[in-house]
Amino acid sequence: MVLLLFALLLPTDSVQILSHTETYKPFVYNVAVLENGHIYFINSEKQVIHFDESGKKIGSFGGEGDGPGEFRMPIYLGVQNQTVWVYDILKGAASEFTLDGELKHVYQSEKVGSRIVKTAVGYAFEKYFLGESSPAKINLVDQTLKEITTVMEWTPEWIHPGRVARLGERVSKVNPAKEQIRLVSDPTGKFLYITHPGLSFKITVFDVMKGKISHHIKRDDQAVPFNKEWGMAQIKKGAGGASLDAPKYFPLIRGLSVSPSGKLVVVKWTWDPDIKDHFLVLDHHGKEATLNYAPQNQGRVIAIYSDTAYLSGYDDESGEATIIKCSSDKIDQTINHHPLVYQKKKKLWSPVKL
Repeated sequence: MVLLLFALLLPTDSVQILSHTETYKPFVYNVAVLENGHIYFINSEKQVIHFDESGKKIGSFGGEGDGPGEFRMPIYLGVQNQTVWVYDILKGAASEFTLDGELKHVYQSEKVGSRIVKTAVGYAFEKYFLGESSPAKINLVDQTLKEITTVMEWTPEWIHPGRVARLGERVSKVNPAKEQIRLVSDPTGKFLYITHPGLSFKITVFDVMKGKISHHIKRDDQAVPFNKEWGMAQIKKGAGGASLDAPKYFPLIRGLSVSPSGKLVVVKWTWDPDIKDHFLVLDHHGKEATLNYAPQNQGRVIAIYSDTAYLSGYDDESGEATIIKCSSDKIDQTINHHPLVYQKKKKLWSPVKL
């Protein structure tokens, strides 16, 4: 397959789009861009594809299979300390490669959760198993997936009686605003940020290098009463035959991510959750901060180096996922010219017609 490199001329800037037929979804956790402009991404054939800064394909590695360095469902990719790492959720394995694609290690764990974060000393796993009554945990592990310490432990909502049925059983009650723990790391992998369930605003900052909690980010934000009309609409959309298990209030924190500059981007639950512009930007210590782009565009930003930004996108002509390269001060303008919408029935992203 050949990578197409071309420019779209916008009213105020020139934007390069790296378009290829080897990837299948423009999600930032499937793509990594290095400071030299080299790109790594997971394609639909479960390979890791490597391009240089000019759009020339350097090589590929991995692929579907059960052997060392092969994948069944690779969902996370990153590059840290000159190492490409890929996590396969079905195999429960983290594979590490050199930048040239040579397999270095495969770290296997029999039972791991669906979320993983790369740290400076190894990985952090969120471990929970549907149908089990044991508490969920976030465990810090070393490079071999040997457990170092439990960072946090809690009881997931679906374990509470009458909330959500166990695996294989029919769901009778659904809370569309159920609380979830959010786990992210800073760009260096030296700190973990973990949200807490409940009606108080609390984010635990865990120092990976010291192996202990650094501090907590707390705010006096007030929880918003649950919108039952919105809740019923969500039930009608998804869980046929289920009834609404309405909480009294929305949780405070809906989502959490970290910008390339290391700032926390918090998504808050509000009375009208369908309006997805309720964001809060905080620094490492919890002070309100700003980004050089709208926080609602955080999900499109792959990397920012100096005056260059790399964004996830979609090429209307070829119908392919893309990587958009633009000036770092034109992120909002570029995304406004290349909006995306998720087609749930088709399970794919597509451009919004302007």
